[in-house]
Amino acid sequence: MNKYSVGAQVRIKRDLKTSDRNVVYEMLQYKNQLAKVTKVMQSDVDGRAIYKLDIDGERFAWEEDHLVIPRGETTQSTQSVSVDMSEVVRELQNITQNITSLKRENNPLEQAILEGVIEKSKDLATKELEEELKEKLGEFIKKTYGVLPKQVVEIKVGDKKREIKGVFHKQFEDILTMVECGLNPLISGGAGSGKTHLCEQIAQALDYEFFYTGSILQEHKLFGFKDANGDYHETQFYKWCTTPKSLFMFDEFDSSDNNVILGVNTALANGYVDFPKEGRIYIPKENRFIASANTLGRGADSMYVGRNQLDAATLDRFAFIQFEYDEDIEKSLAYDINLYEFIYQLRKAIAHNGLDELVSMRATKNATALLEHSNMSKDKILAYTIIKTMSKDSINTLVGDSIFDKNNEWYKELKKMSDFK
Repeated sequence: MNKYSVGAQVRIKRDLKTSDRNVVYEMLQYKNQLAKVTKVMQSDVDGRAIYKLDIDGERFAWEEDHLVIPRGETTQSTQSVSVDMSEVVRELQNITQNITSLKRENNPLEQAILEGVIEKSKDLATKELEEELKEKLGEFIKKTYGVLPKQVVEIKVGDKKREIKGVFHKQFEDILTMVECGLNPLISGGAGSGKTHLCEQIAQALDYEFFYTGSILQEHKLFGFKDANGDYHETQFYKWCTTPKSLFMFDEFDSSDNNVILGVNTALANGYVDFPKEGRIYIPKENRFIASANTLGRGADSMYVGRNQLDAATLDRFAFIQFEYDEDIEKSLAYDINLYEFIYQLRKAIAHNGLDELVSMRATKNATALLEHSNMSKDKILAYTIIKTMSKDSINTLVGDSIFDKNNEWYKELKKMSDFK
């Protein structure tokens, strides 16, 4: 009596391999797949039952040994597959140890981990285990690496939706929302915190052209000028005012001349600018403006001595945002997890001890570049990209802070620079 009849639901065995009887390589793609029996035949050689299945045009003949009854559809026992989970765990540990060497450009970290897991475990795991790993991937990443920055952001403008890819700051969506609503954000944050890159991403999200300027000390560098021949020299600000659907970023706003800032205030308030070239230009209503600063607009401090105080009218013109270093972004950029942890602890120790020292995200990027692409020693990388002009007194103070992991190799290099060898 044949084991299966026409119309029966069967599942192709999950452990099917080419060494099995009458199994060819092309049949392996159907492992664990459900199908209906469409025809039952007998082998001319030994009389064994041969089954045709409602799958890919009944291309193959399946023997009884290739098939099982789907679990839960009958009391008949089904084949169980044993997976040695310890082997999978060891593979995951290997991936974890080597994950920092993966390329991050155009290959988000989360996707790299997923691909690594699937690749390493494909010969060990069943389809069910693969799906389980995918489901638990978020928990695994969060536990191992912390919360990763967003890789894809969906932008909705009216009824239209679009996605942009990249690594996004945790305050990206707040600032984007302000810009979409017509507010003018003033982003205040430390040097090297990623303010400019965020503004470029916002322009990309809106599908706007991006214009940029740094600190301006003379009005003609904002509005442009005519030379002795009568030729007008246009500026980024002029281009923004004359280019629909564009975003302008005024960086280092708090180090610019007060007359320049007053000119910007007037333009934003009135919606037009009087240029030397052609007179009054009306700024397209859909255009957007973002300013950034290193201070809170209250003038110079011990870290940023060349900054001006912004008057109340200027501060009132903007939505004020205190921009923070994003630890998750910094972690995704770091080639070496020990380097990231050291810089994170170093920054905390600087704040804890009230020191006027700057260790920005550029320190992480620059140190990572040297570590990844050169044979430079760690003590030189530390001196050139992180410590730089830091005084010996500051180093001595930091070395004694309890926040550091004393076994971290970067901390050990810092200690060698102190008086506590």
